[in-house]
Amino acid sequence: MSVYVHRFHKRRTQSEPPNCRRAFNEEKLTPAHRADMNLANEHRKITPVIKDGNSLFRCVSCLFAGHQMHYLKWRKMIVSFESVFPDLIFHRDLVDSDLRYEHIQRMIVNRTPATEFELVALATMAQTRVYVYELTHRSPPTFVWKVYMPRFSCTELSEKGYVALYREGCVYGLVTDLYGSPKRLLPDSASHHCLKYYRTFENAAK
Repeated sequence: MSVYVHRFHKRRTQSEPPNCRRAFNEEKLTPAHRADMNLANEHRKITPVIKDGNSLFRCVSCLFAGHQMHYLKWRKMIVSFESVFPDLIFHRDLVDSDLRYEHIQRMIVNRTPATEFELVALATMAQTRVYVYELTHRSPPTFVWKVYMPRFSCTELSEKGYVALYREGCVYGLVTDLYGSPKRLLPDSASHHCLKYYRTFENAAK
């Protein structure tokens, strides 16, 4: 009886397929999953948001308010900043006034994906650096870090803190610390000064 059990166990062992599950899963990983694995080595993670064309503004709302519900307010705030300071956000030699106006009118519409101009506006409004972990090639997936700096600086604002985002095409995600809150990436004064700029834009529009 013992010999029979031994032979049965040996036959079942030889009939098992080779262990290729790990290689199969790695081939099926999406670029977002690969980016998340790369950022995990830096003790960071990607916090996804709703992908409806407002992903950047949802990330900013989540960063300041802790939820995504204020994305329309942040869209209006950033677009208003672009309309008040077009020479700072847009390159005067490369983008003429007509293209600036068309871009701002498009960005007013809900669900219009954000561009690099909105990243520059965010960095200038919050007076902080905006780092973007961007997918540059899909096959094989290749990522690079890009940084967007404020176009002007205010001495009254703190230079500590930064914003980290993930971008895949027109879709953004919030990069947070594994051991901390995403709010700690920005100084506490940044939100107050952004709201101060927003009230200035509203008064100028009246």
